[in-house]
Amino acid sequence: MKIKTNRPAQPPATRFFANAAGIFLYLSTLFLNVSCFGSPLVNSRLFHAERLSEGLLVTLHPSGAPFPCSRRDEGFDADGVHYSFKKHYDDSTVEVFIPRGWTDRSALNLVFFFHGWYSSVQDSLSRFDLVSQFFHSRVNALLVVPETARDVPDSFGGKLESSGGFQTLVHQILARLAQEGLIHHQNLGRVILAGHSGAYHVIGEILRRGGLTSHIGEVILFDGLYGSLPYFEDWVDRRHGRFVSIFTEEGDAVSYSYAMIDDLVKRGIPLLLEKESDEKNPVPAGVRAVFYRSRRDHYDVVAQARQFQLLLQNSPLGHR
Repeated sequence: MKIKTNRPAQPPATRFFANAAGIFLYLSTLFLNVSCFGSPLVNSRLFHAERLSEGLLVTLHPSGAPFPCSRRDEGFDADGVHYSFKKHYDDSTVEVFIPRGWTDRSALNLVFFFHGWYSSVQDSLSRFDLVSQFFHSRVNALLVVPETARDVPDSFGGKLESSGGFQTLVHQILARLAQEGLIHHQNLGRVILAGHSGAYHVIGEILRRGGLTSHIGEVILFDGLYGSLPYFEDWVDRRHGRFVSIFTEEGDAVSYSYAMIDDLVKRGIPLLLEKESDEKNPVPAGVRAVFYRSRRDHYDVVAQARQFQLLLQNSPLGHR
């Protein structure tokens, strides 16, 4: 498998959403059992909120975050390079964006975005303009961006690859938001899983054994179909969710995309193969998989034409 990895420039040292009007609440420093398969670690619990023109960006550090995870306690080796635990696998950050105008009168909808190789939460927020795209999509949902393996060629999803790991994380996020008075109930509605490039792996693992499968209504991959086809295909077939993929003309995502198309056709699942410019068009009722061919670069399929925003606008989620 070959994932496109034109190594991006390092994200800026300063926080992307730094704002003088931000609110910083230091709650306490606790000994937490932040573990992956049973390995306890010591961590600090922080709650950080920054008010933006588009809404509120909340930083959480739940114990169910993908990392730290014991399977990367010693770091990771790839292509002769060692990636240490401290710089790449020690961050439990989960960013939650609450858009202005959002309401929780009904069930809480969540959109997760997972970054790919050689990236991070802050790099993704900046590079892909996620907050602005999400806000202007007008979906009535919260955006959740968890840190996974940071600035490293590694698709491992940490604790999200354990049975029920995704369910644990979602419940912890909602509980903390409720504790802070940011939501009025914890009734989960629909969930969308989106990701770029190497994020396909953790999304596939979530579908396979992460829990809450009945709530997941859509999966969106941005040039990210590099494997896990059985998990995606079974989910589309059994759960009747909608699978959406944008793939570029170079790299292994092309062959995986056409392989999945062939498999879904054999299963009798209605699908579309479209040009990227068709993203703005509503998906016909009953279509359960849409593949968009793109002539753009690997890193331009998320934001250059506001693709994330357009796909959310055509998602099953209600609007603000």
